[in-house]
Amino acid sequence: MTLQAVAQAPSTVRAGDLDTRLLDAIEDGVALLDPDGVVRRANRTLCAMLNAQARELAGAPFGRRVADGDQLSWDTAFNAACGGDAVSSTALLSCFDGRTIPAEIALRPLRASDGSIEAIALVVIDSTRRQGSDEMVHWIARATARLTGQDFFHCLVRHFAAAFGLRRAFIAECMNQPITRVRTLAYWYDAQMRPNFEFELAGTPCERTIRDGRVYCVSSGLGEMFPRAGKMGLDGYLGAPIFDTEGRTLIGHVAFETAGAMDMGILASPLFQIFVSRAAAELQRKRAEDVLRASEEHYRLLVEHQTDVVLKMDGYKRLLFVSPSFCRLFGTGEQALLGTTFRPPVAEEDCGRFEAAWARLASPPHESRFEERVATTQGWRCIAWSQRAVLDAQGGIEAVIAAGRDVTEQARAEEQARQHLQHLAHVGRISAMGEMASAIAHEINQPLTAIRTYAQASRRLLAGGEDPQVLSETLERVANQADRAAAIIQRLRTFLGPQEVQPMPVDPGFLVREVIDLCRAEASQCGVQLKLDAQDDADLRVHVDPIQVEQIVLNLVRNAIEAIQQAESLERVLTVSVRRRDVEAWVTVEDSGPGVAPEVAAHIFDAFFTTKPGGMGVGLALSRSIAEAHQGRLWLGESGGRGAVFHLALPLAGLDEGERA
Repeated sequence: MTLQAVAQAPSTVRAGDLDTRLLDAIEDGVALLDPDGVVRRANRTLCAMLNAQARELAGAPFGRRVADGDQLSWDTAFNAACGGDAVSSTALLSCFDGRTIPAEIALRPLRASDGSIEAIALVVIDSTRRQGSDEMVHWIARATARLTGQDFFHCLVRHFAAAFGLRRAFIAECMNQPITRVRTLAYWYDAQMRPNFEFELAGTPCERTIRDGRVYCVSSGLGEMFPRAGKMGLDGYLGAPIFDTEGRTLIGHVAFETAGAMDMGILASPLFQIFVSRAAAELQRKRAEDVLRASEEHYRLLVEHQTDVVLKMDGYKRLLFVSPSFCRLFGTGEQALLGTTFRPPVAEEDCGRFEAAWARLASPPHESRFEERVATTQGWRCIAWSQRAVLDAQGGIEAVIAAGRDVTEQARAEEQARQHLQHLAHVGRISAMGEMASAIAHEINQPLTAIRTYAQASRRLLAGGEDPQVLSETLERVANQADRAAAIIQRLRTFLGPQEVQPMPVDPGFLVREVIDLCRAEASQCGVQLKLDAQDDADLRVHVDPIQVEQIVLNLVRNAIEAIQQAESLERVLTVSVRRRDVEAWVTVEDSGPGVAPEVAAHIFDAFFTTKPGGMGVGLALSRSIAEAHQGRLWLGESGGRGAVFHLALPLAGLDEGERA
């Protein structure tokens, strides 16, 4: 320690002065001997240990202080040190007052710049004092062994302050980041424990300890450097930082203050080292407990006050955990539920959904979702469940975490929105038929005219006594035309009538053909050629409400017919195609009209946006809403500079949510 201090000393300080200061700061006895064993300098501790004045030791061989019985071991050790070895030994030393004390002796050679040995460093430790320190350490260790938290900190600070005669001592933890405030965990002042308090670091010696993250010492003159310390009668300060278990984050510090000069020998005391390490370990434990307690409190608040229900089941569907919200929802206590396979009463139409969702957990991604109506303390409620499996080492289901949310009001709102959409769709169909009235009248007029013609012919055949076979064929034609008219009227009644949404698996090509038959008369009047390009796929099915999807296609086809009417091109073709695309069925409507301008395309699906004189601007917006209600999509595609292309994509029937995603 002396050599390191000498090596770091500034060049402006004389070596003699420096050695004396360092020697006097060391708690153990230290002396510098020349190669003949003569004492050059001795520190205060060694003088006090031998009850001698410095001048009495200086200039005399230190071997004279060694008892006769230990002279041989002393000579052997000293000669080894002069030979360049660092050696340790024990000996009885004779004090100037006639006493003898047992001592531990360490000798270390000090070399000059040329490598020669110019002095021997002697360190003398009073074994009786060491034994006293060890006893103090063991006593404090025993006193604090069973204590934790505040009791531990109080006991540690109280005994350490008493052992070193400190006027003020405390352990503090950091309160914020960056660190500007600390709070004491144990506070000793004027020979008694005081209440803990929180304070700002600015303007205190503790600020240096925290800022630099290392031991900070002021041997004397503390009051001159920090006026508040002067008002408290404090003159010396020693502070040591405390870091977390990883040694990265500063979490607190210990501070010791004295009324007189601080004995810097405290730094070398094993009691100090143990104090700091024990304080650090307990503070680290306290911080870990605080974090755990805060986490548990946060978890408790989340679980106890959330409206969602949470439960955990084992692989046999037995309940391992239920949240308080689950208990409240079903009016059953936690203890009555744990270990059971409790399932609430389920609406008849939803029976089997839980078992089906549980079965899906066995396959990746080991998650499932489902909804069911269950009987609760609040009546029948719709609960949306989300389940995730926890797998064991063999890949089996070890546990299942489930969270349920009451979506009754959401389901009710969705039903109201569905009914509203259904009403709008009905109004839209009536509006479309009103606009197509002329073409529809022409379509119906054709079979009626044919019936009239065949009826007149039949009358003439009867009057002329013609062959009954000829008359029968004529009447058959009348019946066929009547059936044709009835089919047209039935199609209109089906399309226009208000009805409940009835999703079912259906061939999208069939729906497109129905729309084309409905629009063929209007297209013929406008000189537009209708083409159907339907893929021959017997397994192509979509799960939709047929009438609503027909309405989407009808809107697209009629818009295309009107667009072609505005075009100057001689090519007046409208093509409707049906194709399978991955997990979707695509219906594409492509026309040879003028296309859609970019500024119009940006708003074409906005409600009440229209480019038609007298238009309402609800057709495409309503069509997109219907498509999205069927988990589908409707968008304007790239036309390549010719006409417009609209795509309707609908998920194939028989796919679950994961496959659709």
